[in-house]
Amino acid sequence: MKKKISVSTMISILILVVVLTVAITMGSSVGIYNKLIENLPDRTGMYKQVANIDELVRKKYYKPIDGRLLSEGLSAGYVSGLEDPSSFYLSAEDYIIYKNRLDGKVAGTGLTCKYNKEKNVLSIIGVAENSSAANAGLKLGDEIIKVGEDEVNEKNSSNLIKKLYGEKLTSVDVTYKRDGKTISVNLVMGFSLNTVNVRMIGDIAYIHINAFYGNTRDQLDETLKNIKKQKATAIILDLRNTSEGNIENAASALDLIVPVGSSGTKAIAIAKDRDGKVIKTFPSDAEQITLPILCLVSQTTKGPAELFACDLKEFGKAELIGETTAGVGTMQDVFSFSDGSAVVLSVANIYPLSGISYDKTGLNPDYPIPLTEKQRENLGLMKDSEDPHIVKALEILSKGE
Repeated sequence: MKKKISVSTMISILILVVVLTVAITMGSSVGIYNKLIENLPDRTGMYKQVANIDELVRKKYYKPIDGRLLSEGLSAGYVSGLEDPSSFYLSAEDYIIYKNRLDGKVAGTGLTCKYNKEKNVLSIIGVAENSSAANAGLKLGDEIIKVGEDEVNEKNSSNLIKKLYGEKLTSVDVTYKRDGKTISVNLVMGFSLNTVNVRMIGDIAYIHINAFYGNTRDQLDETLKNIKKQKATAIILDLRNTSEGNIENAASALDLIVPVGSSGTKAIAIAKDRDGKVIKTFPSDAEQITLPILCLVSQTTKGPAELFACDLKEFGKAELIGETTAGVGTMQDVFSFSDGSAVVLSVANIYPLSGISYDKTGLNPDYPIPLTEKQRENLGLMKDSEDPHIVKALEILSKGE
């Protein structure tokens, strides 16, 4: 039986439908509007303050203003206001250098050096095979006293190390000491930036990774093949003072050592944005290294190096020796602008195999051994017998623990 609806009832229903439609539309619009003007009062106040400072400087500053430098300083200051050391602004010139370095495309002499404060020299702690430095006969432990016409001192040491890298086929004069003799050589740039150095301590391979750049995986792969030929029985992997590079390169290098990651995703790490959404997955394959590994870490083991060390431990591939690490468990992305400048910005938190973040907390070593300030300063320069972390690693391996 059909019931008839009165005209007044019908009108009431139509009015209700219209009201509900308007309400829903307005609610949606308010949500969109709120997103568009997120933190509007804060942003308005910030822009006003910048405008006030700009007006003051242009009226009162006693020198002519360089608009380009002012703009770069303003951009750098904005990003530094995040108080995140992993986020920073790069000028167009600096961005080119940064990108080439991150991609592992910087040419060099094949030397890895560190300033030795006690001797006032650049101590050579790594010489890449087949590089111009290796071909010229330079060895670990040699002490560089002059680069070009500049004698090494504490103030210029960083700049002189940079001079050991440059455009391909350019060259640099290097003067060094060995066994009381002074030797001068001319080294040609042409070798890819070296991030992996290796030496044998008896039948144990000591591998130092100083950064995770675009060429690190290939260099580590070659190193692992070479130590296999040399019948290495174990690996001491040094990640102390290692912080440069990015998460993607670290995960790629890590894949050479660890097996398949989490079931389903095969992830050895994932990146989640501020809303908890997975924006990047880092997988691995089944190939792995079966040699015993001990990993050395310090307070300056940071960022991509922490992921590397963390997953080695969580896969059961290595135990950690040293100090609690820096606790930087974030991923950065690079955003470039039309003028050639760029901003490196932390965009996500990194979660290793366990899914437990090490951001802000760092990694606690299995064998905690604190370093003195002097020991920390001389990492890479001490003899093995003077380095407490290497001493402990050799002790563990000798006992077969």
